[in-house]
Amino acid sequence: MSLIIVLGIINVYMSDNVYQSSLWMTMFLLSGIIPLWTSMFIITDDRSRNNIYYLSCVLLFIITVIEIANYVITGSELLSINHPIPLGTLVILLMVGPLFMLVSHQKRMKLSSIFLVIMGLTLLIIANKRGIYLAIAGMTLAWIFYRYIRTSFYAIIMLIICLTLLTVVWNYYKLLDKNIPYHNSILHRLELYPFSLHIYQKHPLLGTGLRAFSHESYLTDYQVHNKSLDTFKKTVIKLQTFDNMILTGLVELGSIMTICYLGLILYILVRYCRITRPFSLNHKREFVLLLPLLGLAIHSMTYDSLIFPQINWLFHVQLGILAGFSKAEPQGTASPMAIA
Repeated sequence: MSLIIVLGIINVYMSDNVYQSSLWMTMFLLSGIIPLWTSMFIITDDRSRNNIYYLSCVLLFIITVIEIANYVITGSELLSINHPIPLGTLVILLMVGPLFMLVSHQKRMKLSSIFLVIMGLTLLIIANKRGIYLAIAGMTLAWIFYRYIRTSFYAIIMLIICLTLLTVVWNYYKLLDKNIPYHNSILHRLELYPFSLHIYQKHPLLGTGLRAFSHESYLTDYQVHNKSLDTFKKTVIKLQTFDNMILTGLVELGSIMTICYLGLILYILVRYCRITRPFSLNHKREFVLLLPLLGLAIHSMTYDSLIFPQINWLFHVQLGILAGFSKAEPQGTASPMAIA
Protein backbone atom coordinates (compact mmCIF):
# COMPACT_ATOMS: atom_id res chain seq x y z
CA MET A 1 0.00 0.00 0.00
CA SER A 2 2.89 2.36 0.71
CA LEU A 3 4.33 1.53 -2.70
CA ILE A 4 0.97 2.29 -4.36
CA ILE A 5 0.88 5.72 -2.69
CA VAL A 6 4.43 6.47 -3.85
CA LEU A 7 3.60 5.31 -7.38
CA GLY A 8 0.52 7.53 -7.29
CA ILE A 9 2.69 10.56 -6.53
CA ILE A 10 5.03 9.62 -9.39
CA ASN A 11 2.04 9.15 -11.68
CA VAL A 12 0.91 12.70 -10.95
CA TYR A 13 4.39 14.10 -11.57
CA MET A 14 4.65 12.30 -14.95
CA SER A 15 1.07 13.10 -15.99
CA ASP A 16 0.01 14.82 -19.22
CA ASN A 17 -1.97 17.18 -17.00
CA VAL A 18 -0.40 17.48 -13.56
CA TYR A 19 -3.14 19.65 -12.06
CA GLN A 20 -6.06 17.39 -13.08
CA SER A 21 -4.21 14.20 -12.12
CA SER A 22 -3.26 15.62 -8.72
CA LEU A 23 -6.92 16.26 -7.91
CA TRP A 24 -8.10 12.84 -9.08
CA MET A 25 -5.19 10.91 -7.55
CA THR A 26 -5.72 12.62 -4.20
CA MET A 27 -9.39 11.67 -4.29
CA PHE A 28 -8.57 8.12 -5.45
CA LEU A 29 -6.09 7.50 -2.63
CA LEU A 30 -8.13 9.23 0.10
CA SER A 31 -11.29 7.29 -0.83
CA GLY A 32 -9.47 4.02 -1.60
CA ILE A 33 -6.11 2.98 -0.20
CA ILE A 34 -6.42 5.04 3.00
CA PRO A 35 -9.86 3.57 3.96
CA LEU A 36 -8.48 0.10 3.16
CA TRP A 37 -5.49 0.72 5.41
CA THR A 38 -7.62 1.98 8.32
CA SER A 39 -10.53 -0.49 8.04
CA MET A 40 -8.22 -3.52 8.18
CA PHE A 41 -7.17 -2.40 11.67
CA ILE A 42 -10.50 -1.03 12.94
CA ILE A 43 -13.07 -3.49 11.52
CA THR A 44 -11.60 -6.73 12.85
CA ASP A 45 -14.36 -8.35 14.92
CA ASP A 46 -17.92 -9.51 14.39
CA ARG A 47 -19.46 -6.51 16.13
CA SER A 48 -17.70 -3.91 14.00
CA ARG A 49 -18.38 -5.89 10.83
CA ASN A 50 -22.07 -6.17 11.68
CA ASN A 51 -22.18 -2.41 12.19
CA ILE A 52 -20.89 -1.93 8.64
CA TYR A 53 -23.47 -4.38 7.27
CA TYR A 54 -26.26 -2.63 9.21
CA LEU A 55 -25.03 0.67 7.80
CA SER A 56 -25.10 -0.82 4.29
CA CYS A 57 -28.71 -1.89 4.84
CA VAL A 58 -29.69 1.58 6.02
CA LEU A 59 -27.95 3.30 3.09
CA LEU A 60 -29.45 0.86 0.60
CA PHE A 61 -32.93 1.48 2.02
CA ILE A 62 -32.53 5.27 1.87
CA ILE A 63 -31.13 5.27 -1.68
CA THR A 64 -33.71 2.84 -3.09
CA VAL A 65 -36.68 4.61 -1.49
CA ILE A 66 -35.53 8.03 -2.69
CA GLU A 67 -34.63 6.89 -6.21
CA ILE A 68 -37.73 4.73 -6.77
CA ALA A 69 -40.03 7.47 -5.43
CA ASN A 70 -38.24 10.05 -7.57
CA TYR A 71 -38.55 7.80 -10.63
CA VAL A 72 -42.30 7.36 -10.06
CA ILE A 73 -42.76 11.12 -9.68
CA THR A 74 -40.37 12.56 -12.30
CA GLY A 75 -39.95 9.62 -14.69
CA SER A 76 -36.19 9.30 -15.12
CA GLU A 77 -34.09 11.80 -13.13
CA LEU A 78 -31.56 10.48 -10.59
CA LEU A 79 -30.70 12.14 -7.30
CA SER A 80 -27.93 10.23 -5.45
CA ILE A 81 -25.61 9.80 -8.47
CA ASN A 82 -26.40 11.53 -11.72
CA HIS A 83 -25.80 8.42 -13.85
CA PRO A 84 -27.53 5.02 -13.76
CA ILE A 85 -24.33 2.95 -14.25
CA PRO A 86 -22.39 4.03 -11.12
CA LEU A 87 -25.68 4.05 -9.21
CA GLY A 88 -26.07 0.37 -10.12
CA THR A 89 -22.53 -0.35 -8.92
CA LEU A 90 -23.24 1.42 -5.63
CA VAL A 91 -26.39 -0.66 -5.11
CA ILE A 92 -24.48 -3.89 -5.86
CA LEU A 93 -21.86 -3.08 -3.22
CA LEU A 94 -24.48 -2.07 -0.64
CA MET A 95 -26.19 -5.43 -1.20
CA VAL A 96 -23.50 -6.96 1.04
CA GLY A 97 -25.58 -5.87 4.04
CA PRO A 98 -28.90 -7.60 3.31
CA LEU A 99 -27.18 -10.59 1.69
CA PHE A 100 -25.08 -11.17 4.81
CA MET A 101 -28.12 -10.81 7.06
CA LEU A 102 -30.07 -13.15 4.81
CA VAL A 103 -27.64 -16.06 5.20
CA SER A 104 -26.91 -15.40 8.88
CA HIS A 105 -28.82 -17.07 11.68
CA GLN A 106 -30.69 -13.91 12.64
CA LYS A 107 -34.24 -14.93 11.67
CA ARG A 108 -35.69 -11.55 12.66
CA MET A 109 -33.57 -9.91 9.95
CA LYS A 110 -34.40 -12.28 7.09
CA LEU A 111 -37.72 -10.68 6.10
CA SER A 112 -36.29 -7.15 6.05
CA SER A 113 -33.23 -8.45 4.17
CA ILE A 114 -35.43 -10.00 1.48
CA PHE A 115 -37.31 -6.70 1.22
CA LEU A 116 -34.06 -4.75 0.78
CA VAL A 117 -32.80 -7.18 -1.88
CA ILE A 118 -36.06 -6.79 -3.81
CA MET A 119 -35.85 -3.00 -3.49
CA GLY A 120 -32.27 -3.05 -4.74
CA LEU A 121 -33.12 -5.26 -7.71
CA THR A 122 -36.06 -3.00 -8.54
CA LEU A 123 -33.75 0.01 -8.67
CA LEU A 124 -31.31 -1.92 -10.87
CA ILE A 125 -34.14 -2.72 -13.27
CA ILE A 126 -35.05 0.98 -13.34
CA ALA A 127 -31.41 1.81 -14.12
CA ASN A 128 -31.72 -0.60 -17.08
CA LYS A 129 -28.06 -1.05 -18.04
CA ARG A 130 -26.58 -4.17 -19.61
CA GLY A 131 -23.44 -4.08 -17.46
CA ILE A 132 -25.57 -4.11 -14.30
CA TYR A 133 -27.60 -7.08 -15.53
CA LEU A 134 -24.37 -8.91 -16.36
CA ALA A 135 -22.99 -8.28 -12.88
CA ILE A 136 -26.19 -9.53 -11.19
CA ALA A 137 -26.20 -12.58 -13.48
CA GLY A 138 -22.60 -13.35 -12.49
CA MET A 139 -23.40 -13.04 -8.79
CA THR A 140 -26.47 -15.26 -9.18
CA LEU A 141 -24.59 -17.92 -11.11
CA ALA A 142 -21.81 -17.91 -8.51
CA TRP A 143 -24.36 -18.49 -5.75
CA ILE A 144 -26.11 -21.26 -7.73
CA PHE A 145 -22.77 -22.96 -8.37
CA TYR A 146 -21.82 -22.63 -4.70
CA ARG A 147 -25.10 -24.00 -3.34
CA TYR A 148 -26.32 -26.46 -5.93
CA ILE A 149 -23.72 -27.24 -8.62
CA ARG A 150 -20.51 -28.66 -7.18
CA THR A 151 -19.36 -30.98 -9.97
CA SER A 152 -17.64 -29.96 -13.19
CA PHE A 153 -20.19 -31.88 -15.29
CA TYR A 154 -23.14 -29.77 -14.10
CA ALA A 155 -21.03 -26.61 -14.24
CA ILE A 156 -20.27 -27.19 -17.93
CA ILE A 157 -23.95 -27.85 -18.68
CA MET A 158 -24.93 -24.66 -16.83
CA LEU A 159 -22.34 -22.66 -18.73
CA ILE A 160 -23.59 -23.96 -22.09
CA ILE A 161 -27.20 -23.14 -21.17
CA CYS A 162 -26.27 -19.61 -20.10
CA LEU A 163 -24.28 -18.93 -23.27
CA THR A 164 -27.15 -20.25 -25.38
CA LEU A 165 -29.67 -18.07 -23.57
CA LEU A 166 -27.45 -15.00 -23.98
CA THR A 167 -27.13 -15.66 -27.71
CA VAL A 168 -30.87 -16.14 -28.15
CA VAL A 169 -31.72 -13.03 -26.14
CA TRP A 170 -29.18 -10.90 -28.02
CA ASN A 171 -30.41 -12.07 -31.43
CA TYR A 172 -33.99 -11.37 -30.38
CA TYR A 173 -32.97 -7.95 -29.05
CA LYS A 174 -31.41 -7.09 -32.41
CA LEU A 175 -34.67 -7.93 -34.17
CA LEU A 176 -36.48 -5.31 -32.10
CA ASP A 177 -34.34 -2.50 -33.51
CA LYS A 178 -32.44 -2.89 -36.78
CA ASN A 179 -30.17 0.03 -35.86
CA ILE A 180 -28.69 -1.75 -32.83
CA PRO A 181 -25.87 -3.58 -34.67
CA TYR A 182 -24.68 -0.31 -36.21
CA HIS A 183 -25.28 2.37 -33.60
CA ASN A 184 -24.79 0.48 -30.34
CA SER A 185 -22.33 1.61 -27.68
CA ILE A 186 -20.84 -1.90 -27.78
CA LEU A 187 -19.08 -1.03 -31.05
CA HIS A 188 -17.63 2.08 -29.46
CA ARG A 189 -16.38 0.09 -26.47
CA LEU A 190 -14.77 -2.47 -28.77
CA GLU A 191 -12.92 0.30 -30.60
CA LEU A 192 -11.61 1.58 -27.26
CA TYR A 193 -9.47 -1.58 -26.92
CA PRO A 194 -7.13 -0.84 -29.86
CA PHE A 195 -7.22 2.86 -28.99
CA SER A 196 -6.14 2.14 -25.40
CA LEU A 197 -3.35 -0.11 -26.75
CA HIS A 198 -2.27 2.77 -28.98
CA ILE A 199 -1.89 5.05 -25.93
CA TYR A 200 -0.44 2.33 -23.70
CA GLN A 201 2.43 1.67 -26.10
CA LYS A 202 3.58 5.28 -25.61
CA HIS A 203 3.44 5.22 -21.78
CA PRO A 204 3.63 1.53 -20.76
CA LEU A 205 5.22 1.88 -17.31
CA LEU A 206 3.97 5.06 -15.62
CA GLY A 207 0.85 5.86 -17.67
CA THR A 208 -0.55 9.14 -18.93
CA GLY A 209 -1.76 10.26 -15.52
CA LEU A 210 -5.01 9.47 -13.76
CA ARG A 211 -7.87 11.38 -15.43
CA ALA A 212 -5.47 13.68 -17.30
CA PHE A 213 -8.20 14.23 -19.93
CA SER A 214 -5.64 14.13 -22.73
CA HIS A 215 -7.20 11.51 -25.01
CA GLU A 216 -7.62 13.94 -27.89
CA SER A 217 -3.84 14.37 -28.16
CA TYR A 218 -3.52 10.67 -29.04
CA LEU A 219 -6.20 10.73 -31.75
CA THR A 220 -4.07 12.56 -34.32
CA ASP A 221 -2.02 9.48 -35.26
CA TYR A 222 -4.70 6.87 -34.54
CA GLN A 223 -6.59 5.06 -37.31
CA VAL A 224 -10.09 3.94 -36.36
CA HIS A 225 -10.48 0.22 -37.09
CA ASN A 226 -14.27 0.22 -37.44
CA LYS A 227 -14.92 2.68 -40.29
CA SER A 228 -18.65 2.79 -39.48
CA LEU A 229 -17.89 4.67 -36.25
CA ASP A 230 -17.93 8.17 -37.73
CA THR A 231 -18.31 9.84 -34.35
CA PHE A 232 -15.68 7.82 -32.45
CA LYS A 233 -13.16 10.64 -32.13
CA LYS A 234 -15.80 13.15 -31.07
CA THR A 235 -17.14 10.70 -28.50
CA VAL A 236 -13.66 10.01 -27.10
CA ILE A 237 -13.00 13.74 -26.69
CA LYS A 238 -16.36 14.24 -25.00
CA LEU A 239 -16.38 11.24 -22.63
CA GLN A 240 -12.63 10.83 -21.89
CA THR A 241 -13.13 7.27 -20.63
CA PHE A 242 -12.17 3.71 -21.57
CA ASP A 243 -15.29 2.12 -20.02
CA ASN A 244 -13.09 -0.57 -18.49
CA MET A 245 -11.28 -0.32 -15.16
CA ILE A 246 -8.38 -2.55 -16.24
CA LEU A 247 -7.80 -0.47 -19.39
CA THR A 248 -8.02 2.72 -17.36
CA GLY A 249 -5.45 1.37 -14.92
CA LEU A 250 -2.98 0.23 -17.55
CA VAL A 251 -3.26 3.38 -19.66
CA GLU A 252 -3.64 6.09 -17.01
CA LEU A 253 -1.86 4.55 -14.00
CA GLY A 254 0.70 2.52 -15.95
CA SER A 255 1.73 -1.13 -15.71
CA ILE A 256 3.75 -0.83 -12.50
CA MET A 257 1.04 0.78 -10.36
CA THR A 258 -1.73 -1.37 -11.88
CA ILE A 259 0.15 -4.62 -11.23
CA CYS A 260 0.92 -3.56 -7.65
CA TYR A 261 -2.71 -2.59 -7.07
CA LEU A 262 -4.12 -5.82 -8.53
CA GLY A 263 -1.48 -7.80 -6.64
CA LEU A 264 -2.62 -6.23 -3.37
CA ILE A 265 -6.25 -7.12 -4.07
CA LEU A 266 -5.33 -10.67 -5.08
CA TYR A 267 -3.19 -11.13 -1.95
CA ILE A 268 -6.03 -10.02 0.32
CA LEU A 269 -8.57 -12.28 -1.41
CA VAL A 270 -6.28 -15.34 -1.43
CA ARG A 271 -5.40 -14.84 2.22
CA TYR A 272 -9.08 -14.42 3.13
CA CYS A 273 -9.99 -17.62 1.28
CA ARG A 274 -7.20 -19.58 2.98
CA ILE A 275 -8.31 -18.45 6.43
CA THR A 276 -12.11 -18.56 6.16
CA ARG A 277 -12.55 -21.23 3.44
CA PRO A 278 -15.62 -19.46 1.99
CA PHE A 279 -16.23 -22.16 -0.64
CA SER A 280 -17.18 -24.73 2.02
CA LEU A 281 -20.94 -25.36 2.09
CA ASN A 282 -21.23 -24.48 5.79
CA HIS A 283 -19.48 -21.09 5.31
CA LYS A 284 -22.29 -19.20 3.59
CA ARG A 285 -21.62 -15.93 5.40
CA GLU A 286 -17.98 -15.95 4.37
CA PHE A 287 -18.89 -16.73 0.75
CA VAL A 288 -21.60 -14.08 0.44
CA LEU A 289 -19.08 -11.34 1.30
CA LEU A 290 -17.35 -12.10 -2.00
CA LEU A 291 -20.48 -11.72 -4.16
CA PRO A 292 -20.65 -7.89 -4.26
CA LEU A 293 -16.92 -7.79 -5.06
CA LEU A 294 -17.55 -10.24 -7.90
CA GLY A 295 -20.37 -8.03 -9.16
CA LEU A 296 -18.09 -4.99 -9.04
CA ALA A 297 -15.35 -6.87 -10.90
CA ILE A 298 -17.76 -7.87 -13.67
CA HIS A 299 -19.30 -4.41 -13.89
CA SER A 300 -15.86 -2.77 -13.97
CA MET A 301 -15.21 -4.53 -17.28
CA THR A 302 -17.79 -2.20 -18.84
CA TYR A 303 -17.30 1.00 -16.83
CA ASP A 304 -14.67 2.93 -14.85
CA SER A 305 -16.42 2.30 -11.55
CA LEU A 306 -13.65 3.19 -9.08
CA ILE A 307 -13.23 6.78 -10.27
CA PHE A 308 -16.37 7.56 -8.26
CA PRO A 309 -15.30 8.23 -4.63
CA GLN A 310 -18.47 6.71 -3.11
CA ILE A 311 -17.91 3.42 -4.93
CA ASN A 312 -14.15 3.51 -4.36
CA TRP A 313 -14.60 4.04 -0.62
CA LEU A 314 -17.20 1.30 -0.22
CA PHE A 315 -15.16 -1.20 -2.23
CA HIS A 316 -11.97 -0.61 -0.25
CA VAL A 317 -13.77 -0.73 3.10
CA GLN A 318 -15.20 -4.13 2.15
CA LEU A 319 -11.75 -5.20 1.01
CA GLY A 320 -10.34 -3.97 4.34
CA ILE A 321 -12.91 -6.08 6.19
CA LEU A 322 -11.63 -9.17 4.38
CA ALA A 323 -8.06 -8.13 5.18
CA GLY A 324 -8.96 -7.89 8.88
CA PHE A 325 -9.60 -11.60 9.22
CA SER A 326 -6.90 -13.67 10.92
CA LYS A 327 -6.28 -17.31 11.76
CA ALA A 328 -7.14 -16.53 15.36
CA GLU A 329 -10.66 -15.50 14.33
CA PRO A 330 -12.53 -18.61 15.60
CA GLN A 331 -10.80 -18.44 19.01
CA GLY A 332 -11.07 -14.74 19.68
CA THR A 333 -10.85 -11.24 18.33
CA ALA A 334 -9.28 -10.97 14.94
CA SER A 335 -6.08 -9.06 14.35
CA PRO A 336 -5.29 -7.20 11.14
CA MET A 337 -3.26 -8.84 8.45
CA ALA A 338 0.47 -8.33 8.62
CA ILE A 339 2.05 -5.74 6.37
CA ALA A 340 5.36 -6.76 4.86
